[in-house]
Amino acid sequence: MIDKIKQLLDYQAVDYESEKVEKAVINCEERRAAVQMKKKIEAIMENRKKLIAMLEKLKNELASVEAKCTELSAQTAQCQKEIQNDGEDIDKVENDLKRLRRITDATAELGEQIKQIIIRSQKADKMLSEQTANANAARDQYQACKQKYDERLKQEMPAIEAAKARRAEAAKNVDPELLKKYNALRANKQVPTARLQGSTCTGCNMMLPSAIVSRVAAEKEIVECENCSRILYI
Repeated sequence: MIDKIKQLLDYQAVDYESEKVEKAVINCEERRAAVQMKKKIEAIMENRKKLIAMLEKLKNELASVEAKCTELSAQTAQCQKEIQNDGEDIDKVENDLKRLRRITDATAELGEQIKQIIIRSQKADKMLSEQTANANAARDQYQACKQKYDERLKQEMPAIEAAKARRAEAAKNVDPELLKKYNALRANKQVPTARLQGSTCTGCNMMLPSAIVSRVAAEKEIVECENCSRILYI
């Protein structure tokens, strides 16, 4: 059992060294710059999406207002025609004139709405053009950053592959069930093993019952911490 624990600890050392090599590339400045630029592009594209939706909405609003203007224009023509026909009837003419004024006021109000829609559309269109230019510039910057990262990755790949090979070779010496337990603990982002100091697990700093301490000391079986589940060793 001592040999199994030793083999596991040897594997753990190789495993963490391999992870260190991989993280050095993952956390390198070149990759961080590329990731940051990619996020910038995504943010710009999201803004463009919103602006495009806004322009579509304004387009529909404009079409709706213009349709109302067309309807009022027809009413204006009809009202003017009725004024001509009612030329000798003063009461009817006065009523026609009042209706014409209401139509004229409504038309003027719609005209102001059209003006505001056009202003908002022009502003949104300008912002969309700016965002498009920003997106193009960001893409160029991203490609430059990615190229630098790809070059860095190419340089580091032999070291990464060598570390992976050492880890795979070391895994062959570990008991399969023990390795399975180890990998399950690693998946939870914790160190899978812990030294037992006295009656304390150095992984979680909890004191363990004497029965567990005795089992670990006997070195006849694999013992796990009852609190953090780490594999214990002396």
